[in-house]
Amino acid sequence: GLLYVAVIYKTKPGETWWCDTVLCYVAGMIYGYFKDYLDRALEKRYIVMLLVSIVLFFGINFVLSKMHGIVFVLGYNLLACALCFLISVVTYHIKIDNDILQFLGKYGFEIYILQRIPDMILQPYLSGYTIPYFLISLSFTILIAIGYQKILGVVTSKVLKIGA
Repeated sequence: GLLYVAVIYKTKPGETWWCDTVLCYVAGMIYGYFKDYLDRALEKRYIVMLLVSIVLFFGINFVLSKMHGIVFVLGYNLLACALCFLISVVTYHIKIDNDILQFLGKYGFEIYILQRIPDMILQPYLSGYTIPYFLISLSFTILIAIGYQKILGVVTSKVLKIGA
């Protein structure tokens, strides 16, 4: 992950905006792999994990304020991971019973990976109309995400013979 960011930084100067959170993918996979262990740790040592995540986030943020260039870009990846970890720890004991958030959470990954499609299609037509552009783009993104998840479910069940 860090090597990828370094290569992008060197080969496409000024275009690091699309790779500056690439380590979040790796961190998410690691978090998912160790989820049971981390959940037990959060149950037993929530305050310690909370303090570690806060110190980690603000520590990296402080160090980054003194950095520039490739070190900053690489460090920004770590800061993004630290923020995700902090949010995960903070929200571990907070239960939000909100139908909209639960709905968006159900389709969160699909929304994340498909959001640019409506943006790119609608941008030439609605770029000067911020609120309609946002609302129409969000609506299309959600519809595409729902469709994507349904199609993926059907294809997966056919290929893997699940539920047959």
